Order: sequence, then C-alpha cells, then structure tokens
Amino acid sequence: ASLASGAVNNIKEQLAMLCDGQNYVVSSGTYTPTNVTSGQNLTTSYADITGSSIAYTPPSGTLAVIYNFIFEFRQASTHHGIGHFKLFIDSDEVVDGRQGMSANSMLNTQLSYSYVIPIGGSADTDSGRLASWTSAKTLKMQGREYSSSNTVSLHNTYYWDGSASSQVRRPSLIITSIG
Repeated sequence: ASLASGAVNNIKEQLAMLCDGQNYVVSSGTYTPTNVTSGQNLTTSYADITGSSIAYTPPSGTLAVIYNFIFEFRQASTHHGIGHFKLFIDSDEVVDGRQGMSANSMLNTQLSYSYVIPIGGSADTDSGRLASWTSAKTLKMQGREYSSSNTVSLHNTYYWDGSASSQVRRPSLIITSIG
C-alpha cells in the first residue's frame, strides 16, 4: 500500500523528545537528542540548528515519516528579524521544505516546523521522497538570518517577567512514522 492509494494510515511509532540529552526509547531503538542549554544566534551563513538533528530508522512498513521541530524564534536586535530554514536528509537538502520566518512586531514566537517525507515510489531529492528507508538517515535543519541588520536568535526569549530577559526555551523534536 502507499499513501496515495487511499490506504488507512496508522501511526506505527511516535518519538517525542525534549532536547534535553536524555534517552528516549521506542520500538525502532533508543534515541538521544542534543542537550540544548543555551540560545543560538544565527549569522548570514547557514548553520545546523541545535536540537534539530536525529539519525532515525523508521519501523518496517513505514509509508511516511513526519519530521516536526518546535523551537523559539526571535529577533536578536531592535531590527526586524528574518530567518531562512532548510531541511536535510543526510547531505541532501529537501528543496520543497524551505521555510522563511520573520519577527517584526513579535519579538519572540514559537515556530513549529513540519514536513512529511514519503517513502516508496521514485526517489525525489527536491520533495524528500525516498524509494526506501531501512537504515539510519540523519534529519536536520539549518538556518541563517537574512542580513546582519535582520538578526535572529533561537531557543530563548526576548522578554520575560516584565523586562528584557533572555530565558532558554528548550526545543522539542517529534518524529512520527505512518504506515
């Protein structure tokens, strides 16, 4: 069966992790996310987003994997913050998964990045479709800021408790296998 055939889709496995460096156990194995303990300031060059990386192997019979990374996004200065984000499967960028985000009047907000990776049929790097997935593949995001005037910071607040105060907000990573 395939996702396109109208087959009933069921969650085969859901791996929900707080990026706290602890072990999370599901049927496909034990996974340990990055322990994110501080904010991350982006630059005008793409860099891996802390907490977003996982080497994952879905259970047998998986037809799609949903990658969901939830993180704090804020402008890092008084200027309009603009960020650009990419998703990778191993070293291949999923071009169709590009995401832009801006924070003008919102000095900080939560961004929930989600992308469906279909499995089966003809592989397509741009869409992220994989012909098969039977061993670990590394999923991760990269990000950059638009310019040195439009700065972006991740995983922390701009305001807290009535004043400007940077407080760490750990990201979460949720991987769902559908079959």
